[in-house]
Amino acid sequence: MNKFLKILPFIFLITAATISAVGQTTYEERCDSVKAFFSTFDIAPDYFILTARFHEGVDLDTAVVTLDNLLSGQPRGDAYWMFSTMALYLHGAPNLPEQQKKHIRELWSTYQPLPGRSEHEHVLYYAALLLATENFHDMDERGWFNGKSTDLNHSEAETFLLDWFARTTEDGMEEFDSPTHTGFFLSAMLLLRDFAADQGVRTRSEIMLDWLLAEFAAKYRDGMYTGPHSLEFEYSVIRPRASAMTCIGALLFGDVELCYTGEQLLFAFSSYRPPDILRQIALENVRPHTIVQRRRAGVRYRNTTAPKYVYETTFLTPWYAIGSLDGGLIQPVNQHSWDVSWKAPIDRSTIFSLHPAASPELLAEFYPACEEEAWNTLASLYGRYPTFNKYVGGSPYEELFQYRNTLIAMYDIPKTDRHKLITTFFPHGLDATDADSTGPGWIFARSWRFLIGVFAVRPYQMVSEPAGTRFVSPFSRNGLIVQVASPPEVPTFEDFVERVKASKVDTSAFARKKRIRYTTIFGDKLEFTYGGARKVNRKKTRFDPDYLVKSPVLTSKAGTGVLRVTFRKDTLILDMKNVRITHKP
Repeated sequence: MNKFLKILPFIFLITAATISAVGQTTYEERCDSVKAFFSTFDIAPDYFILTARFHEGVDLDTAVVTLDNLLSGQPRGDAYWMFSTMALYLHGAPNLPEQQKKHIRELWSTYQPLPGRSEHEHVLYYAALLLATENFHDMDERGWFNGKSTDLNHSEAETFLLDWFARTTEDGMEEFDSPTHTGFFLSAMLLLRDFAADQGVRTRSEIMLDWLLAEFAAKYRDGMYTGPHSLEFEYSVIRPRASAMTCIGALLFGDVELCYTGEQLLFAFSSYRPPDILRQIALENVRPHTIVQRRRAGVRYRNTTAPKYVYETTFLTPWYAIGSLDGGLIQPVNQHSWDVSWKAPIDRSTIFSLHPAASPELLAEFYPACEEEAWNTLASLYGRYPTFNKYVGGSPYEELFQYRNTLIAMYDIPKTDRHKLITTFFPHGLDATDADSTGPGWIFARSWRFLIGVFAVRPYQMVSEPAGTRFVSPFSRNGLIVQVASPPEVPTFEDFVERVKASKVDTSAFARKKRIRYTTIFGDKLEFTYGGARKVNRKKTRFDPDYLVKSPVLTSKAGTGVLRVTFRKDTLILDMKNVRITHKP
C-alpha cells in the first residue's frame, strides 16, 4: 500500500477553496472542481495529475516533460502502476503524444508487475491487464511482460473479473466497507465501465459500482463511512472524515465540504451518474435502523479452520452510528472491529477499543511467508503494528455482541501474548466527561447531541495522547459495555447518566464463565458469553447465513447475485447474475 501512495494521489485531503457553499452545487459542478484542481495542482511527478492535465489539455508541454521523466525512472508499484498507466493512457489519449504512448507500451513489455496478494490488488491488476490487451495492439510483436500472448492475457483477465463479479455479489467481499480501500474497487469499475470492449463487462462493472456505492450510502453519515472496517489506516481511523471515501462522499452527495482524492478523477471524467436513490439514502434516511451483513473472512494460509464468514452489525440514527464485527481476526494489521461515530463539529468524533495483538504467528496466517519473514517485512512496512498503542489491528481474542445501540466487547487474551491489555480511544474535544473512578465502572461523555457511556469491567488508567485520551486496562480477561444515545432517545446528558447508572450490570460470572449480563436503558436484557451464546430478552440470537445484507434499504440473499435497494417509493434492482439494472420509481 505504501508504494501505491507514491504513485497515485489517492488521498489528497485538501479542502476546496474554489467551490461554493456546501449543498449548493450540482454533481457536475463538483466534478468540474475536481478536474480543475488536479489539472492545475503543482506537485511532483504523479500519474493521476498527469492524467488530468492530458485529459483537460492544461500546460501540455510541461506535462510531456514531466511524464518523460516519470517514465524514464524504474517502474514500481506492480498492480498499482499498471492501473495508473492505463488510466493515463485511456483518459489522456486525446492529448497524449504517440511517443509517450509507445513508451508506456514498452514498459508493459519490460517491467514485470506482480498481481499482489490482496483482493483490491487482484482487481486492479486484472482490470488494467484486460484494458491493456484491448488497447495495446503491437504487444504480440513486442512481447508482454509475462511472456503470454494477447489472447491468453485477455482471457485470463476476463475470467478473473467475471468470477470476481459473481463471487462478490453471491458470497460477499473480503475487503469490505473500507474508507481507504473501497476507492480502489470503484476506480477499477469506473475504468472498465468506460473503456472495456465487451458490453457485458461494462454493464457488470456498472452494477458493481452501484452495489458498492449503495453499501457506502447506507452507512454514510456526515462525511463518514461508519461501522466496522476490514481495512483502515492509523491516520483516518481517529479522523473518520479524513479518508478517501470522505472525499468521494463529498463529490457524490455534496453535503460536506469538498476535499480531493485521486479516485474522484475517474468519476469526474466518466459519463457514469450514480442513481439518485443512493443520494437520498445517504442524506435522507433518518429513521433509526439496523444493517446486518455477511462477509467473506479472507484467504488464510494457516489456521484454515477459522470461520469462512464474518458478520457485521451497524445501527444508524440521524446523529450517530455504532457498528461491529462479531469478533475474531480477519486482517491482522488494518482491521477495525468496532466503533461509534457521530455528527459533530469536531474532527475526531469516534470512540473504539481494541486488543493490540501482534505476533509472527498471526501474520503468517495471512501472508505466504514463514513467520520470521512475515514479521520482519510487515513490521517494517507498518511500524506501529507491534506496538501496544496502535489504533488499528485485529485480534483472535476479541468477541463482540451488538444489539441496536448497545455493544458488549469481551477479551480473553493468553498469558503468553505480547500485549495483555485492551485500549479504548476517546477523542479530544468532548463537551463533557464523567467517570465513576478508575474502574470497574462507567465512563460518560457528551459531544454535541451524542451521548455515550462505557462500562469498564476491569480497572483502567487514562493516558493522554496528542489525538485524545486512551483508556488502558492491563488485564488478560477483560470487557466493556457501550451504551449510546442522542435526543430524542434521551433528552439530556444528565438524564442519560442517571438512566445508565440505574441500569443493571451483572459481571458476577465474568471471571469464571466469561459471561456478562446487561439490561439496557431501554429495558432490553442482553446476555453474552465469550465463545458461547448471545441472548436478547432471554432468547438466543444468531446471524442469518442466507443473507448477504438485510436492512430496510438494502436486501440481498446469498447466492442470488441480486441487491434490492429500496427507499420510500423508489426501488433499484441490481442483478449481476442476469446482468441487468432495473429502476422502479
